Amino acid sequence: MGQPALWMKAWLVLRSLVAVVVVLAALLYLGQNRVIFFPIRLPGPPPLPPVHGQIWQDVMFPTADGSLLHGVYVSIASSTGPGAGVRSNDAPVARHVLLYSHGNAGHLGMRFPRIAALVATLPLDVFIYDYRGFGASQGRPTVAGAVEDGEAALRWLHTQRGVEPERVILFGESLGTGIATALAAPRLDRIAGLVLESGFRSLSWRAGRRFPLIGPLVLSRDLPSTGILSGYHGPLLVIHSRDDEVIPFADGEALLAAAPTSSKHHLWLDGVGHNDPVWELPAYIEAWRGFLTHVATAAGMRGRP
Repeated sequence: MGQPALWMKAWLVLRSLVAVVVVLAALLYLGQNRVIFFPIRLPGPPPLPPVHGQIWQDVMFPTADGSLLHGVYVSIASSTGPGAGVRSNDAPVARHVLLYSHGNAGHLGMRFPRIAALVATLPLDVFIYDYRGFGASQGRPTVAGAVEDGEAALRWLHTQRGVEPERVILFGESLGTGIATALAAPRLDRIAGLVLESGFRSLSWRAGRRFPLIGPLVLSRDLPSTGILSGYHGPLLVIHSRDDEVIPFADGEALLAAAPTSSKHHLWLDGVGHNDPVWELPAYIEAWRGFLTHVATAAGMRGRP
């Protein structure tokens, strides 16, 4: 076989490989939301749990682009307030409110046991919301849409509860850590605190691990958590298991290392999987309790209530 024939054969092989890569990249780009999100849709809000001493309130609120989202606001009942599990428009607002951005699967009702445990043991209210396309929320899930959904939840807290960012602790679980840090980005010096559980250093990093070479190139939007944290100086709590089978423990370490804040704290767990009920562990609640002490200290230093 002559030299021109070899070059022609090599060119045909290379062209075929490029064509395959282009097709795979196009398919991944068009189907990326199906790879990232695994929602469970519901015909209506899931039943609220009848937890003694807690008020659980269903809320529906709009996004800037017209989607209608479902959320649940949870607080401790006052001695004169409605009974446990009653939906109320005047539930008491704690000193701090935890805005909970959950993971990439299921719906908010699957997080009720964790929320009940947090509200029962910690001095805070919790507002959890479903991204568009999850649970009873309208629309289809996208990364950009999920960030806008978090912004809509913050607006609801401000307009309906009078809660400013200075009283909000952003909490992200798994994929929600990327949403929480994205919400923190435009208000790094205002939020009360940031808690990241089982999080990744960036969505592009995770995409590259799952789809080498082409993964990071086809994302419509990245969630660059470590990059955002590099400018954060407020209270930070990072929770991760060394035995997390979904997101490597090294990602949790990277999140902690990225923040220059002097008020950063961590809880490293052993023998716990990505979806295990960590809220049942005494060490988990103690980590939260200690973190809230640091949040209160930071608020006092800033002259906040």
